[in-house]
Amino acid sequence: MARSSTVHFENRISEQSPAFLAEHQVSGQVIFPIAAFVEMAIAAGRDRVPTGAISLSDFKIQQPIVLSTNETPVQLVRTDDRVEIFSQKDGWNRHAIGTLNATDDRPDSIDLAAIRANCPRSIDPAIYYQEARSIGFDYGASFQMLRQIWQGDGQAIGEIHLSESSPYHFHPIALDAALQVVGAALPDADATYLPVGFDRFTLHRPPIDRLWSVVKLRTVSDRVIADLQICTETGERIATLDGLHLQKTNQQSNWQDWLYEVEWRSIDLPPQSEPTPLLIFGDRQGFGQAFAQATGGMLVDAPQRDRPLDPPLVGDFEDWLGSPSIGGGLGGSPSQIGANRLPVELGCGDRSGRLREFAASGAGGTFGLDAGDRDAGSRVDRG
Repeated sequence: MARSSTVHFENRISEQSPAFLAEHQVSGQVIFPIAAFVEMAIAAGRDRVPTGAISLSDFKIQQPIVLSTNETPVQLVRTDDRVEIFSQKDGWNRHAIGTLNATDDRPDSIDLAAIRANCPRSIDPAIYYQEARSIGFDYGASFQMLRQIWQGDGQAIGEIHLSESSPYHFHPIALDAALQVVGAALPDADATYLPVGFDRFTLHRPPIDRLWSVVKLRTVSDRVIADLQICTETGERIATLDGLHLQKTNQQSNWQDWLYEVEWRSIDLPPQSEPTPLLIFGDRQGFGQAFAQATGGMLVDAPQRDRPLDPPLVGDFEDWLGSPSIGGGLGGSPSQIGANRLPVELGCGDRSGRLREFAASGAGGTFGLDAGDRDAGSRVDRG
């Protein structure tokens, strides 16, 4: 059997490190962009797939990384083709998960002229960013890389200019700009949508500083899904993003809830066990009666003379429990009606721990009720 290989990559980030992160805000909070998650994963994948096309599949954001002025340790764990991204705040928390693979995809070139013809409506990027701010997305100057935007029915195209040279495999600012074009394709300009994951992202070749993002929407059930193609001005494909899942929300919602959805899964119920006998030690203060009623049982009042017991002495307890009026009445030996859950609070508790040993050998359930007197040598009714 082949051994799995686990590699850890760790860095420390804040809203000022890298500096551009401070300009990516959602509802007033500095949020680590999904594009930065992708860059982290691709960088980790290049350690294993140094050349050629590489894909990140089944990528899900499970919770956002909220940045502050304090540095936050962030760790990517790659085990074979699986990647997980964690941050450390009050322990390690997992934020995203996906699968990395090499790919030999050879995509066709993109006919930008034909797509442009299907997107007749021009949008001023300055107005676009202003409207984005009104619904909670505040892109600072570093993230305002769209130079032209055209809109069609369920589709859009945008031109991206990256203003700085990039040491990244795919600069998060450039990829975020490509994702911003999705907003221009959405039918409801006043609604807020957040990306919560995607089916597959493929980086075919290194990007350049001038790119085009082509977006087409599709609706599956009540969810909006977008497909993106990122290319050069000559139509050479740089990257493909299939199945970007968008979660609709509103500004009144807690923004952290935007990234979660309730997913119900059917599971088999555990087999039902037969009910076991339950022996209740009664008392004069009514606890036994109340407990019997709460558990659907019946308390039988069988007053007899009191007998002193020393709870830590298992033999004393066994002798009494095995008497005809107790063990015989339940149709079994003491081991057959032992407790599943003890200590039995017979006034002083299980100081020696031996009652737990006695209980571990039993098949039934025996419970004792503390009548309130916890002094050693308390008396228990035989009944």
